[in-house]
Amino acid sequence: MQISPIGAVLTLLVLGGPTFVMGGTLPAAARGIETADDPRRRGVGLLYGCNTLGAVCGCVLANFVLLEAVGTRWTLWLAAIANLLDGVHNQGTT
Repeated sequence: MQISPIGAVLTLLVLGGPTFVMGGTLPAAARGIETADDPRRRGVGLLYGCNTLGAVCGCVLANFVLLEAVGTRWTLWLAAIANLLDGVHNQGTT
């Protein structure tokens, strides 16, 4: 399947803005709670790096491993179960 140039531009228009804004939430939240002389700033940088690495690993796992191994339906079910377990595990924590 080949994507047309119009399809690529439309995809960029639809997904580009929300993706850009979602990518700025962690730095904005970190900037809101820290000061310039805060010694914990390094920890926030480490958190941001781990968040980015986790996103990359999740994308690679879903696209190149799970879809090939178990198909689309089971990949979606596994993602939903993982999100549910994460929500249950983190319920009540701040």
